[in-house]
Amino acid sequence: MKNILLILSFLSIHLLVFGQEKKGIEFFDGTWEEALALAKKDHKIIFVDAYASWCGPCKRMAKNVFTDEEVGKVYNRHFINVKMDMEKGKGPEFAQKYGVSSYPTLFFIDEEAQVVNQVKGARNIEQFIALAKATLNSYSKSTDYAEEYEEGNRDPEFLRAYAYALLMSSEPTLKIANEYLRTQEQLDSEENLDFIFDFATEADSRIFTMMLQYKDLIIQRQSEKTFLKQVEKACDQTIKKAVDYKSESLLEEAKKQMKVANPKYAKEYALLADISYYFLLENYDLVISTTDKYLKKYAKGDAVKAYNHAEFLTNFVKGPKALTIAEVWAKKAYEIDSNLKHGELYLKVLRKNSKHKEADALAPEIEKLKLKSTEKKQRLSTPHSPD
Repeated sequence: MKNILLILSFLSIHLLVFGQEKKGIEFFDGTWEEALALAKKDHKIIFVDAYASWCGPCKRMAKNVFTDEEVGKVYNRHFINVKMDMEKGKGPEFAQKYGVSSYPTLFFIDEEAQVVNQVKGARNIEQFIALAKATLNSYSKSTDYAEEYEEGNRDPEFLRAYAYALLMSSEPTLKIANEYLRTQEQLDSEENLDFIFDFATEADSRIFTMMLQYKDLIIQRQSEKTFLKQVEKACDQTIKKAVDYKSESLLEEAKKQMKVANPKYAKEYALLADISYYFLLENYDLVISTTDKYLKKYAKGDAVKAYNHAEFLTNFVKGPKALTIAEVWAKKAYEIDSNLKHGELYLKVLRKNSKHKEADALAPEIEKLKLKSTEKKQRLSTPHSPD
């Protein structure tokens, strides 16, 4: 299917349901020692932004790169992220140990506190993502573990480490993770509860069922919000599999597991799951009718949901009915929150629907919003003092 990765990204359940703001890097707020302990537990690399408060390039990275959604997806998934001012707190000690001589210096440090990779100077978004991927590729131990596994090593600690190496490399994990769990007599130990949580990545898996079985204990360790976020990710992954295999049974499994894990949200999620499934199978009639049903039930008074779905119908769904519904909800989004983004979409839909009179009447409002937006950007970009 054309542009499947773009479409899957657009149809991200988190974005459509919650209308969350795009998130960049989530930085760890504990101590350096706690970050190292977490790295050992999760077998992850620590990314460290070694900066100084007066450093201009550091500020620009913090404002323009660390806040980027795609950067956040890569770094939040694969690293424990730490910001450290080299002139405050533990910063001078870190700077002396790792030889920081310019700002920013971007470090990638393993669970043994050894430097895996480091670069000096700021990077743009594309360079920064490429840096992460290069670091992961050079550090990946999954090939070494695979060779040892083929040679017959089935020691539980080896299997656990192998599973985490696969997870870090975004390779399939369920076979090795399940094999590790079969060696364990006490599944509700703290270490195994964390393992079950980390590897419950697909709703149609044995490990996901285990996560639900130990839900209360896992929430005590992770928080309810974190638990439910993992549930959604796993259900989303099963929906993607449902599309790959054209399997309605996998679609229903994802919806069923959401009902077990989060019954308050299950009905809303089920509609979103259906929209994604029908769309990726190019059944546009069902996409339009299901989206209309969802909007009427869940988007009243919610500008973000109204906008997201109107944009989806406008840009991705074929057929005049899609534009008819898109116009209704683009208008609602603009009425609720008359910002430039909402206004531009509403204007676009009016023109696509050949409503030239309405579009011409709206256009001056949008031009005023554009002017305000430009003036605001100019004010923010004008330096008030030297870096």
